[in-house]
Amino acid sequence: MQASGANKAGVYKQNGFVAEWLGRGLQNLVQRFESARNLGV
Repeated sequence: MQASGANKAGVYKQNGFVAEWLGRGLQNLVQRFESARNLGV
């Protein structure tokens, strides 16, 4: 049972990393879009 508990903790940690990575990527895209819109492109 300890192994499955540790495995779950690893999965949650990995999911958190992926969510953070995706969030940063989306944030960068939004900033690029906003700056392009401000340039009147």
